[in-house]
Amino acid sequence: MVPSIGFDFDGCLVNAYSIVPFIILLETLIPRALAKDTVFKDDAVFLQKSRLVFYQAVAENELATMGTIFRPAFLRILPKLLELKSQGKIQHLFIYSNNGISELIHVLDHILALTLQKAPYNVPVERLINNDGFLHVFTPRIHLDAPCRSVEVKDSHNFREKSLEGINACLPTPISETDLWYFDDTRYHTRLINQIKERYIVVEPYNVQLSNKRVATLFIESYPVNAFKPNTRLGSLILSGINRLLPGFRPSGYESRERLLEKLQKVLNIFSPDSGGKVFYPWKEDHINKDFKLIEQGLYGVMNPQAKETSLNKPLTYMNPIGGKRKKTKHSCRWTRKRQ
Repeated sequence: MVPSIGFDFDGCLVNAYSIVPFIILLETLIPRALAKDTVFKDDAVFLQKSRLVFYQAVAENELATMGTIFRPAFLRILPKLLELKSQGKIQHLFIYSNNGISELIHVLDHILALTLQKAPYNVPVERLINNDGFLHVFTPRIHLDAPCRSVEVKDSHNFREKSLEGINACLPTPISETDLWYFDDTRYHTRLINQIKERYIVVEPYNVQLSNKRVATLFIESYPVNAFKPNTRLGSLILSGINRLLPGFRPSGYESRERLLEKLQKVLNIFSPDSGGKVFYPWKEDHINKDFKLIEQGLYGVMNPQAKETSLNKPLTYMNPIGGKRKKTKHSCRWTRKRQ
């Protein structure tokens, strides 16, 4: 049979907390305001263009850093996996996540597609998925409360244990346990581990941060200064949305871009303290190579379908991660529990 590969989202494929409020703003709050009040109808085209400029800017930042939001080793191996999928040697590449924000998964997968199109990855556009004008890498992209996951009970802590039954309920065509490979950064999903055994691959938690200053800069630079003036129609729309998510961002309308950036970064630091000030630097090359080697080893049966696999009877997992441990804050612990 043809193999399929699933990916956990937070801490495995991405680390994207600092960008969350901007995606909720652009994908939920602004569209809701445009649908509710026709006074903004003339601004819709402009808002759409600025939204796409922001997403492209985030992708360009990923190319410049060779991976900040996205795990660098996955950026390196996904072009090969997409090639194999185009040849019919992989059936499904999909996201199966306990993240509850479907818009976040949808948009970041689009940004990933924009990233992979460019050098050094050079993925041809025909190997990507086009949904409503948005390019994507993975399908389906399953979040915590996707209706198909009703077969997996959600507990009082907002946690669903992942399982082959849940995955098959969400895939367009069911797969057997011997045809599923799955990447995660935790061992919490014991049912799925017991079902697919050595094809459940545990990677080191991805803890690199896109800094608040950088994401605020990308957002501010994607819009004209008028978009942040409270006495304009456009400014009133954008600022009211931002303040629902990041209370306290109240420009006077006379700031320079530099001053706007300082004010936005200040409120973003409250929302995402782990991405403010001193944050984790990108992984060094030897760290990325070690991570890539584990991923490549885990996918040996996919990359070499004719080779005889050696059963490990346990999940493949990283050993002795390079670098120090992240200092946990009360905030980061709450987020960790939420996304598991």
